[in-house]
Amino acid sequence: MARRLWQTNRTSSGWFWLVTGIDQGKPITHIIPRALAALTAEDIMLAWLKSRTDLQNRAARLHDAIVAEARAPHLYATLNVPDTTDGRFEMLALHIVLVLDRLSRAGEDGRALAQALTETFVVAMDDTMRAIGIGDLAVPRKVKKAAAALYDRQRSYAAAVAASHAAQDAELAWHDTLAETLAALVGAQDIDLRALAHYADARVQSLAALADPPLLTGQLTS
Repeated sequence: MARRLWQTNRTSSGWFWLVTGIDQGKPITHIIPRALAALTAEDIMLAWLKSRTDLQNRAARLHDAIVAEARAPHLYATLNVPDTTDGRFEMLALHIVLVLDRLSRAGEDGRALAQALTETFVVAMDDTMRAIGIGDLAVPRKVKKAAAALYDRQRSYAAAVAASHAAQDAELAWHDTLAETLAALVGAQDIDLRALAHYADARVQSLAALADPPLLTGQLTS
């Protein structure tokens, strides 16, 4: 007999039904209106999986758009960010942090997409490292290091992002933060920090002006 992972239970009020199950080894519960009672637990499970797939697809589109921005030639040719693996990672991390901040201001849907975007970043790091020939045993450790670095950049840039939202000495805050964060890069002394600070502040403003609907579908432009 197939193992049932989902089951429905009528609540005491009779107006709602509880759907309980297991997802990735963790118990979860969904509450649905009685009007949907005609649906089977399997129907509801499939609907949930479909919504989860949609979320992942939107996160993938958003990640692709961020990667395109982070690889913009002017960042390297004009602002003199080192066009190296580390330099490109720093630009990717910067852009992801700015988008995560914007998503945090887009309600529950934004927070869900932010989580999915972070997961997409981790998967992409894993794929990239395997594609360039890093051994299977080393990949998990390097991916964990990349995820930790992204979290560290969120903390490092938090004050500068807040300054941009408050429009209080934002470019100065960005200059100082970027100077400290990027100091370890080979070639960091050649970065036009003033121009990069202006760029980061302007990017916060442009994301703030972006409406929620296009953002939540995975777009960085309206």
